[in-house]
Amino acid sequence: MIACIQRVILPLLGMVPLVLPVQAGSNLLENSPFLPPNISAGAAQEATPLELRSVLKAGGEYEFSLYDPAKKQSTWARLNEPGHDFVIKAFDPAKDTVTVELRNRTFKLTLKEAKITLLSPASGQPSATPAAGAQPVVSRGPTGPPAPGPVPELTPEQLRNLQADINRRRELRRQATASPGQTAPAQPPQSR
Repeated sequence: MIACIQRVILPLLGMVPLVLPVQAGSNLLENSPFLPPNISAGAAQEATPLELRSVLKAGGEYEFSLYDPAKKQSTWARLNEPGHDFVIKAFDPAKDTVTVELRNRTFKLTLKEAKITLLSPASGQPSATPAAGAQPVVSRGPTGPPAPGPVPELTPEQLRNLQADINRRRELRRQATASPGQTAPAQPPQSR
């Protein structure tokens, strides 16, 4: 009888260490046996048919812009909003991800990062980039004063010309506000 127990139980006890790790930590969706050990199944999934391009919170409610590269079309939608090819089921603001259901399949989309590229100026057009060592001055537009920003350094000659122009304008203003009976002595024109 002991020999019978040894033949049946000992082989089963030897298999316990092989079975326990498989049941405890195995999820074939995350740990595919067909992928190299350094690649997760999430990275090997097919490209999602939609891209999350923008997230907007308006009136306490989130709206999402999803882009369909096949149709080359963007669509704004809210959580669980019907009327589209897809339904946005969930949003995780901490990770900037949405869960989208499309054609009975569920996808997790992460907010796509914008790519910023500098365009080279067309030939014959002035360059928008400042010269080496110069700092750009930001302007509010043609009607407003310049926005606060770095002030370009002036040469001593430019400073003298600026001071002369200020003095000339002050004298003209003084002459214009002088009483009609008084005539201010004319100032000789300054050369530039």
